[in-house]
Amino acid sequence: MINTSKIASPPHLQIFNPSKATQTVDRKFTIFSQLPKELRLQIWRHAMHRQRIIKVRLELPSPWEMPENPDPDINRPRYTAIVEGYQVLSKLLRVSSESRDECLKFYRVHIPCQFAFGEPPLSGQMETTPGTFYFNPEYDFLHLIRDGQIDDPLIDFLYHLKTIYDPRGIGLLNLAIDRNGIDGCYTALAQPSTVDPTVKQAFVDTLTHIHEVFFVHTPRAGRVIVGLWYGIWPLNLKLFNRSFPIVARAPTFERLQRDPRPIAEDLKQVFEESDQRDVFLSWRRLLQHWRIAPVRVEYRVLLTMDPAGDPDDEIMDRESAEGYLRREDEKWKRVSPEKAQAEDLEKVVRPAFGFWLFPLETFGPMREEGTVEEEGYKHRAKTMLDLTGYWPELAVADLTM
Repeated sequence: MINTSKIASPPHLQIFNPSKATQTVDRKFTIFSQLPKELRLQIWRHAMHRQRIIKVRLELPSPWEMPENPDPDINRPRYTAIVEGYQVLSKLLRVSSESRDECLKFYRVHIPCQFAFGEPPLSGQMETTPGTFYFNPEYDFLHLIRDGQIDDPLIDFLYHLKTIYDPRGIGLLNLAIDRNGIDGCYTALAQPSTVDPTVKQAFVDTLTHIHEVFFVHTPRAGRVIVGLWYGIWPLNLKLFNRSFPIVARAPTFERLQRDPRPIAEDLKQVFEESDQRDVFLSWRRLLQHWRIAPVRVEYRVLLTMDPAGDPDDEIMDRESAEGYLRREDEKWKRVSPEKAQAEDLEKVVRPAFGFWLFPLETFGPMREEGTVEEEGYKHRAKTMLDLTGYWPELAVADLTM
C-alpha cells in the first residue's frame, strides 16, 4: 500500500529527478545471501557503476606552518587534499565485508585526505576529519579547486595520483575545473625545466591522456532573474528560467544525452555570469606552456546554478530540494506578481537538480586561434545568451541517497 500521508507538490514544484517510491511494505530482499557468490558480486558491481563528480580542494601549509627544511622526497605530499561534499563515500563500504571488498576493488584509487562538508567560511578555515577517499578514474570526475594560491600543488597531486595512489598507474581521466582553479596558477607559470623529471613526466602523461574536461560555471543566479539586481540590460527585465538546473551536493549523477524536458523557450534567455570562453583559453595556454597535446579529449561547459548563499540553500537530498523550490516560488511571486499570476503552472518546465553540459562552441568564437574560430569574437560580461542552437545534455543528481 502506498503511503499518501505526504501531500503531493503542485505540478510546477514537482522535481524532475527520479525518486524512491515511499511504501509501507517490507522491501528487504531476505534471500540475497543465498544467491551464488558470483551473482552477488555482479549485483554489487552493478550498483557501483555510476558516475560522480567530487570536489577536491588542494591546500598547502601557510608560510608560517612550513618546516625550515622541507622534505625533499617527491613521494611525500606537501599538500592536503580536502574532499568536500555529501555522501562521497559509498554505502557499500558499510553493508558487509563482501560488499566492502568489491567496493575497494572498484574504487581502486585510495587517496589520503581530509573530509569537509559545506562551503568554506569567510575565515577560510574548515572543520575537517581525516580519512581515505576511494576513487575510480574511469567513472569519477575530480573537480579540483585551488583557492587562489600563487603556488599550487596540482603537478604534485597528479603525480601522486598516477604513480602512488592508482595501482594501475592511470591516475586522472576525467577533470572538472573552474576559473579559480586555473587562472594565474603556478602550474601555468612554472618552468617545466625546474620540475623533477619524474614528476613532470607523470603530469604531462596525465594531461596527454585525459578523456574529458568539464569547464565549470556555477552562477549564484540563473533562474529568477531581475535585471536591476544583476546589472543586466534591460534593467527592468524580470523572468523565471525554470529549466536552469540547480546544483546539488550529492555527487552521483545520471547523464542524459539530451535534456528530455521542453526547454526550448528557456534556452533563448540563459544567464551567463562571466565569459565561459576565458576558462578554456586559460586551459589551452597551460597545455601550450607544457607542450601537451591531448590524444583524445572531449570538452564540455558545465552549467548549473549554485544558490548556496546560506545553509538553508544547501541541496543535500529531496527534502532540502523541495524546501528550496518553495522558497524560490515565493521569491518569484514577490518579484513579479503579475507574471507569476499569469503563468500556466500546469505546463511549466519541471525543475531539475544537477547540471547542463554544452559543447564549447555553444558560447561563441574564441579570441585566439584554436578549436573554435576567432572571427567575430567579442568579450562578454554578465549577459543573457540565446543558446537555442545547442540542446544540452542533462546530468541528473541522485537525491535518493
